Amino acid sequence: MMVYACVQRQDAAFFGLLDDWIVEWEGASFDERNAMYYTVRNRYNVNSRSPTAQAADFFLLRELAYGGMFRVNSRGEFNVPFGRTYAFNKNLREKVNHLRSDVVREKMKCANLEAMDFRDFLDEYDFNGHDFMFVDPPYDTRFSKYDRHDFDGNDQARLAEWLREYPGQFMLICKLTPMVEHLYLKHPQWYAYHYRREYRFNIKGRFSRSVTHVMVVNYDTNF
Repeated sequence: MMVYACVQRQDAAFFGLLDDWIVEWEGASFDERNAMYYTVRNRYNVNSRSPTAQAADFFLLRELAYGGMFRVNSRGEFNVPFGRTYAFNKNLREKVNHLRSDVVREKMKCANLEAMDFRDFLDEYDFNGHDFMFVDPPYDTRFSKYDRHDFDGNDQARLAEWLREYPGQFMLICKLTPMVEHLYLKHPQWYAYHYRREYRFNIKGRFSRSVTHVMVVNYDTNF
């Protein structure tokens, strides 16, 4: 969330940290870039710097981690290894400059940034039938933990109940599992569409590269 907040206010300190780091990155060898990544990762896990500096480190980790993944261990530490294929192919300067572009500035002016439980989010705003919401919950599978807080079956059930109350249109994307099928595919006024997804990345064989996803909507798409 802090990354988006820094981009929204065009935070000079945030962009300055990234610019300085990218200058060093562009002049570094492969081994040096590898070391730079783990320096950022260790620094991020210590979490002793300002929120703006943490946001800059988070941005770099998400851009350069293996598969662009975000995972933490049991101690809440970010533990995804360096994405070695990105070492010479990732144009970080171009990405950062895009975040400063007029296009991004205009889009972010219209954004309200919130970090809260979805139930609280529903209560916070006055939604109506003209609203559209994209919903992307964590997978209902093992090794789907993104942070120190789990999103378990109870949360999936709460989300399904929440969507039944939502007055506008929504689109939900999730990996198909028995629980997801039970919660979302049996509603008489919801439509479900299945599709296959092939993942390029897989850490230690913890999940299948080929999975079935489901898109659930509460409106007729005429597909």
